[in-house]
Amino acid sequence: MVEDVIQVLLACTDVVITTHVRPDGDAIGSQLALGLFLQEQGMRVTMINADPVPSNLAWMEGAEAIEVFAGDLGQLHRLSKADAIIFVDLNAAHRVGRSLERLLRDSPAVKVLIDHHRKPEQWFDCTFVREGAAATGMLVYDLIRAWDDSCLHSAMATALYVAVVTDTGMFRYTTTTPAVHSAVACMMERGNVDPSRVHSEVFETRSPQWPHLLSRVMKTLTLRFGGKLAYIVITRRMLRECAADHQDTEGFVDFALAVDGVQVALVFTETSRGVKVSFRSKRGYPVDAWARALGGGGHRNAAGAYLHSSVDAAIGRLLESAPRHTGITFAPMEDLIAGEDVAYLTALTSS
Repeated sequence: MVEDVIQVLLACTDVVITTHVRPDGDAIGSQLALGLFLQEQGMRVTMINADPVPSNLAWMEGAEAIEVFAGDLGQLHRLSKADAIIFVDLNAAHRVGRSLERLLRDSPAVKVLIDHHRKPEQWFDCTFVREGAAATGMLVYDLIRAWDDSCLHSAMATALYVAVVTDTGMFRYTTTTPAVHSAVACMMERGNVDPSRVHSEVFETRSPQWPHLLSRVMKTLTLRFGGKLAYIVITRRMLRECAADHQDTEGFVDFALAVDGVQVALVFTETSRGVKVSFRSKRGYPVDAWARALGGGGHRNAAGAYLHSSVDAAIGRLLESAPRHTGITFAPMEDLIAGEDVAYLTALTSS
């Protein structure tokens, strides 16, 4: 509960805040808002992650203080002094990354979890978890207001707004409730949030490589099960030839889900060790249990998993298991894309 977290942190002087690998807007916004708040309470705060802040989030005030873990003596000293380690926007130890996982889990500091994902691991000492909440930023907002209702200034409010606007898909996901809009109204009013600037910085700063990569990826769009399921493929070759990186792939799944009739969309992203599968779905087609069956997890309509296999094998495995986990009924397994695109996809995945 939020009161338990407050009581733990009131006894602390040195706090570490971390979040998951490849952090998104909710992860960085929640981490930053909480870090700024605890600093104002007089604590020494170290914000540290396995991966850097994405370029479309680095503009937020205070983001420059979020460190990338390098294992140097200064970082190790500050981590060893921590009274509490706060994990935000993750529910499993491995999500902090291999470089940090063992170090943080073995620390004698109190482990605090603030999160909104389903089925969190049970090794945390103190938790503030609300499964199904629109964003972890909503929990951080509630914590700040329960602790000191007068402290919500512009930098904190902007970070929280970013957390909520990104994890609700710009307020279009089913988790967007009246309470979410009420909290956002408070952030805007008391924190002087500029929605126009947030939207521009977060969603309109694509790299010059982005349209070239998007064009390549969209040629792999394939519809199955009578058009109810769509998937796209992102290969290492595409990224290399477009001089793009994984940040450029953010949001690609939304294009697949936007096709009329599609209820479930999958993204197969090839990595050096296997395939990352991203799941998105519309109301009535849960995908979180499907992801958990593959060793992953997430939300009811947005989840992920990792498979140590080839892209072709991953696609075959997911298509075979789709009806069992989503309720999508079998239809003839024909591709609904042009024959030349089938050949193009085959060439990409076999490279």
